[in-house]
Amino acid sequence: MVWFFVASAQAEPTCDRVKGAALAAEVAGAPRAERPQVLGRGWGAVCTVDAWHDVAAEIGQLSDPVRLHLVELQLAVGRAHLLPELCSDPAPSLVFSQATKMAEPAGRGLLYERCLLHRTGFYTADEFAAAPGGAWLSLFAWAELRAGGWTAAEARPLVRAVAGLDP
Repeated sequence: MVWFFVASAQAEPTCDRVKGAALAAEVAGAPRAERPQVLGRGWGAVCTVDAWHDVAAEIGQLSDPVRLHLVELQLAVGRAHLLPELCSDPAPSLVFSQATKMAEPAGRGLLYERCLLHRTGFYTADEFAAAPGGAWLSLFAWAELRAGGWTAAEARPLVRAVAGLDP
């Protein structure tokens, strides 16, 4: 067990800051309607070790609203427990489960409030509630970037872009 902690403490960041900044700039320069495709094409090159169960493939679903909704529900039900740093009141799985039973934007409002998302600095409550893209998916994107060694300031443009918001 000790070897795991030693290995993880010495692990190199797995999300490339230079490629991430380039992707953020490409997304910001793309027309709003094309941003989901740009993110879907570029995410896999930014984070090379997908600690979050193929977030890149899920981000690739941003351009299909029906599939995106299904992906977000799947994440909420199956992987919310992976977000204790983001949502620990009372437990991410419980909060996400409650949010899936609510109509939007009330479900997003619950997540924002109970997960204390104001702490991230990525969006306001109103922005998160009205985000046109993958608001829920953006939390998992942040988790992957964070696990890959990024700060919130570095991740902000990409996380907002995943949610469909201007960087």
